[in-house]
Amino acid sequence: VGNWPGVTVEKKEAEFIYKGEKIQLIDLPGVYSLTSHTVEERVTRDYILDESPDVIINVVDTTNLERNLYLTLLLKELGKPMIIALNYYDEFEKLGYSFDREKFTKYTSLETIETVAVKNRGQHELLDAALKVAKDKKKFEHGVKYEKLIQQELDCIKNKLSTLSYWKSVENMYTPDFAAVKFLENDSYFFERLKSQTGAEIEDIAKKNRENLEHEKSEDVETLLVEQRYGIIKSVLEMTLTTSIKSRLEFS
Repeated sequence: VGNWPGVTVEKKEAEFIYKGEKIQLIDLPGVYSLTSHTVEERVTRDYILDESPDVIINVVDTTNLERNLYLTLLLKELGKPMIIALNYYDEFEKLGYSFDREKFTKYTSLETIETVAVKNRGQHELLDAALKVAKDKKKFEHGVKYEKLIQQELDCIKNKLSTLSYWKSVENMYTPDFAAVKFLENDSYFFERLKSQTGAEIEDIAKKNRENLEHEKSEDVETLLVEQRYGIIKSVLEMTLTTSIKSRLEFS
């Protein structure tokens, strides 16, 4: 146990051998988002971007999928290989819920493993899946498809990025999808990162795109993107998650 350099956020690492493979496991801070509003969110996002891990194990609370899958969409935008651990699966089953994992994988391109951490349930299946994804060299399907107007502005920003001279030096670190969203959100922390990495003055190339959207939708861009992501999550869960009357009658 130690601290991340420069911050007081706790850091945990482990190394172990599994099926002849030496695995280094890094436990990142538990967050619900990847904005730059908190130290934990910045540490998590920066580690994934800078260190480019072979695979992300995204642990979600299966009894509260809608809230937990928000982070999943943001991680997907980063374009790094990922699997999902559906944790608290025993509590999920006690509620009388059911989940169509096959359909979920079809809609999201993400493999899911049922786990109960305190009982080691699903531990070997999770490690097997992580090794498989880490070794699979096919391009990971990333990005999130937004509604037509938002997607048009994001595609426009991606085209602008491809013409910028400094972009060539960092395009292996950031997917165009992720960078376009950060420019649209006017993420000042992201701009500072780019500036320190490239030495270039980072202009706000998405100012016009942001104004177009906010004029059309009468809402700020950040709110629009949040609503869109939850809309995507809701539509996927409508097709894959079945809840029960029992869950609506119990207090927790």
